[in-house]
Amino acid sequence: MEKEDFWRKAWFFGLGVANFTKAKIEALVEEMIKRGEINQQEKSQTVEEILGRMQSAQAALFAKVKEAVAQVVQELASRWLRRRPVARQISRSFSL
Repeated sequence: MEKEDFWRKAWFFGLGVANFTKAKIEALVEEMIKRGEINQQEKSQTVEEILGRMQSAQAALFAKVKEAVAQVVQELASRWLRRRPVARQISRSFSL
């Protein structure tokens, strides 16, 4: 996946997650009940399942973002160290 595409998807995903509050999920589940997709007894379990899936997806997204940021920081630090002899010496001294 291209980096731009990843960041674009991450941005829109974050906006989507922010918009889905528990109240909206409950309204969605109410619609599912009206359509006969689930029954009333399954309502709270379905709401919790959807919230759990959202939280898992959000955690996975944050992990990917954290990894991508760490790679960028490491790459920038590496470039900076290559251009500065003193910094290279310091980094060798501290095993950076």
